[in-house]
Amino acid sequence: MPHSRSNVFWPLRLIVVLSIAAPALLFSYATWENYRAIDAQANERIVRALDVLQEQALKAFQTVERSISETNEVLRGMSDRQIRASEADLFLRFKRTQQALPQIESIWVFDSKGQPLVSSTVLPVPRDLDISDRAYFTAQKEAERHGTLHAGGKP
Repeated sequence: MPHSRSNVFWPLRLIVVLSIAAPALLFSYATWENYRAIDAQANERIVRALDVLQEQALKAFQTVERSISETNEVLRGMSDRQIRASEADLFLRFKRTQQALPQIESIWVFDSKGQPLVSSTVLPVPRDLDISDRAYFTAQKEAERHGTLHAGGKP
């Protein structure tokens, strides 16, 4: 009799095991597929975002390059004295350039000693301002000394 009783419960035990194992396997499979789908979607979004960021950075650099080139062209052949004498006209010219390019916050021109000559935001420029100790100025002076200056300066 004990043997026949275990024969009766065997299908019930199988049903209990399958009722736990089948949903667990199905849940594991669904979890894995969702993970792969989300990972693929995230990678696609990252690639698209990087493309947009790269394009934006390229445009920003082109804008800066354009404004530097235009500033150099306007000042070509002018001495510091001539620039100071034309400060009001240059201010208006640089202000128009700045307003046409919203990425440009301001345009400043300094002499070789770090004193301002003209600006697109301030008229007249403060004569007591001295940027000769600032890293961006000293880097330009170093580049000029080593002959590696380009784009925004004279070699």
